[in-house]
Amino acid sequence: MKYILYSLLTLWFCISSVIAQSQKIDSLSQVIASVNEPAEKGEAYHSLLEELISNKSEDYVKTYKEALTFANQSNLKELSYRFQILNLKRERRLRNVDLVIRKADSLLKTISEEEMLPIQAALLDVKGASYGDIPDYANTASAYFDKLELLKKYSEDPYEFARGYHALGWALMNSKNYNKALEYFNTSIEYQGQFDSKFRPNTYWNMGICYMEQNDFEPALEILNRGVEEALRTNNADAAAGNQTCIASVYVRQDKFEKGLGAYKKAYQMAVDANQPAFKIIEALNGIIYSYNQLATPFEAIPYIKTADSLIEANDYSEIRTRQFLFQKTNNLLQRGLPQEADEVFKKYERAYDSIRERRNQATIQEKETLFRTKEKEQELLLRNEELKNQRIVTFALSAGVLLLGLVGFLLIRQQRNKIRLQKQEQQLKEALHKVETKNKLEEQRQRISKELHDNIGSQLTYISSSAQNIGLALEQNKTEKIQEKIDQLSDFSLEAIADLRDTVWVMNYTSVSWETLKERVQYLANKVSNATGLEMEVNLIGSNDQLLKPEDTLNIFRIIQEAVNNAIKHSQAEKITVNINVSPSVSIEIVDNGQGFNEKELTTASTGLASMKSRAQRLSGTLEVNSSGDGTRIALVLPK
Repeated sequence: MKYILYSLLTLWFCISSVIAQSQKIDSLSQVIASVNEPAEKGEAYHSLLEELISNKSEDYVKTYKEALTFANQSNLKELSYRFQILNLKRERRLRNVDLVIRKADSLLKTISEEEMLPIQAALLDVKGASYGDIPDYANTASAYFDKLELLKKYSEDPYEFARGYHALGWALMNSKNYNKALEYFNTSIEYQGQFDSKFRPNTYWNMGICYMEQNDFEPALEILNRGVEEALRTNNADAAAGNQTCIASVYVRQDKFEKGLGAYKKAYQMAVDANQPAFKIIEALNGIIYSYNQLATPFEAIPYIKTADSLIEANDYSEIRTRQFLFQKTNNLLQRGLPQEADEVFKKYERAYDSIRERRNQATIQEKETLFRTKEKEQELLLRNEELKNQRIVTFALSAGVLLLGLVGFLLIRQQRNKIRLQKQEQQLKEALHKVETKNKLEEQRQRISKELHDNIGSQLTYISSSAQNIGLALEQNKTEKIQEKIDQLSDFSLEAIADLRDTVWVMNYTSVSWETLKERVQYLANKVSNATGLEMEVNLIGSNDQLLKPEDTLNIFRIIQEAVNNAIKHSQAEKITVNINVSPSVSIEIVDNGQGFNEKELTTASTGLASMKSRAQRLSGTLEVNSSGDGTRIALVLPK
């Protein structure tokens, strides 16, 4: 009754899975038919192939051809390779292992220069697994080593590294290199600690096998029990059954057959519940039969033998694949006093053993043939290498002659080029010296003009100013208002002219002016204004800028500041004037006062000072902004970057 219920549940599960898969296939087919965007359509093809991969009908073959044609026509190279990798996995399922390895090698050669590292890694993964199916664990390990080297070049994903080290450990475990395998399994566990791993119990399973095969039973039991707990936590029924089977095997190897029997029964139930492949279930059944045989209770094993026989018949397993079961069944029959039946079963076991021995002999013969052919190839290579060596000697002699001629020609050309370069450098030096001489002469002339302006015109303007003041004093006793006004204007004009001249001379003393130097000059103006009028005046340099100003640009900027300050003194009735020189990130100078402001329209039409400021701003390729309100006036000069 129990087995009937189990069969019905299994049948229901299979039918449900088939219906769900059919619905998903229909949905993906509709996406492919309706979507035009290449990448999205390609992913739909990939998902559909994954659903059809276990389908042996023509549906998979037809879809695969369509998908590959689509990827090639759309020039989606990476997607095309992904389709081919998926097809290799299907061929491996169909046990066409040699074909898979050949195609994987061919594809690896094709894409080796295309820098598609993830595709190369996936191909090496398929290749390694296929070598494991043969089994050829040396080449399996080699493929997984190469995959890990690729991962180090492009990936930081701990999942990829955890899977890679797990696979490498598996290959070395099957090569009986248990200590090295444990090293890589432990590395895999470290990477698995960086994410919620679902295959950690599988790694524990393999680690337990490594300890068990070295008869290191205590750590084996510890790690296998941990594997069972982790498998149950992550709902990994397959790994739970595998770890449990190995626990039973450890007990049996310790001759603890009672414990082994209980553990094997638990493993058998886990394998059934996990819907594991029949050969996995037979492995647990074989352990139960062996334990009963060792406990001398062979009749207890009969129902388990019948179950194993039915599974072997239903799955058409060969005698080679079930030889361990045949051996235990033979022992059981002998203990039950059935020698004739035992003899029949043992003959099957012998045939399986002979087949394995024959295969090993064939493998040995093939190995000898391969060795002989390798030696022949080595001889051929030696002869070819000798011929190539002679050819290389001749080629080297010819190459050396050509190289010598080329070197002589190169030296002659180089000498000529050096001569031309030296001539150019001499000419450039002469031109540079001429420029320096011209610049020095201009500098001397500039200094001479500056001195002349200061000494002659400056002294004359000073004399005019002094004379005007003296005349004014003389006329105080007998003056007219008009004459006095003219004399005062003459005095003021001469003082302004002297100040302007000093500013001009100051600028002419420089070939270029820094923003710090300009700020110092404006500060000097501010001190004069504060001393003369009692107004508070503040000058700020905001930011830093290594760009130097031309003298004429410096003078224009200074004159704009000076004119704006004079306007504030004369018209604004301000108590404070602030000059902000902003030099970073953009350059602007703003003059702000807290006076009563003015009517911009009246000032625009009447003020020659404003016109002068705008004219100077245009010379600087800048703009002048004037804003006035009852709270004061802001004049801003904005310069280009």
